[in-house]
Amino acid sequence: MKIKDQLKILDHIPKKNMGQNFLVNEKVISKIVDETLAGNPKKVIEIGPGLGSLTDQLTKKHNNIILIEKEKRFTNRWNNTTLIHGDALKVDWIGLIEPDTVLVSNLPYRIASRILVDRSMDSTTLDRMVLMFQKEVADRILAKEGKKDYGILSVIAQIFWNIKQVAHLGPKDFHPSPKVFSKVLSFEKRSVEMQSKLDFLQFVKKAFSNRRKKVVSNVKRLESHLDKFQLSKNIRAEEINPTLFKELFNAVS
Repeated sequence: MKIKDQLKILDHIPKKNMGQNFLVNEKVISKIVDETLAGNPKKVIEIGPGLGSLTDQLTKKHNNIILIEKEKRFTNRWNNTTLIHGDALKVDWIGLIEPDTVLVSNLPYRIASRILVDRSMDSTTLDRMVLMFQKEVADRILAKEGKKDYGILSVIAQIFWNIKQVAHLGPKDFHPSPKVFSKVLSFEKRSVEMQSKLDFLQFVKKAFSNRRKKVVSNVKRLESHLDKFQLSKNIRAEEINPTLFKELFNAVS
């Protein structure tokens, strides 16, 4: 049944404040499902199954799927699947993540960056994620040092994950059509040795706290370590690649 028909039966008008833009492009849906199930993971977690654009295909091909749905009106549709009715930002992820777990979602744009950062900070990390972002956010995630889009999100994403683009979407690929373009990115976890992920996040945030200033003005304890890494005292955070950020953090820690 088409998304429009399902919405009519439910007497539901998509909520802009919840980012309810339902994916309707079948080719893109198949790409996302194939990427999610690559390697036959033991568990799949989907945030926001909604009316089942992704879920219908996932449940046909995999028998261990956990759904997280905030909208009460959609939860009855998934009586035959393990469902958590709640906010993905407040779920107990520690209890959900086990070895060989993949997260997939057509994320509401307002929480997309938060989900990426939060899952990067988990002590037990997901093996992979297949997530949709507004194009501008995806570009920030993929940006390299020295580019205007490069920042905190770039460093965190690239240090903890190997990232590739799965699909590029336009407004017509959704109902209702948003006013923005989107990208689907796939994240595969990287093995990273670090004393504290949360401390690293704070370190990076502080380094970027004033982009116009030299990084030593934002993080004064770095000044005594720059010579060791053959870095100029005038270097700015946006000029430091993710790997070097990790090395600098380990040095000052």
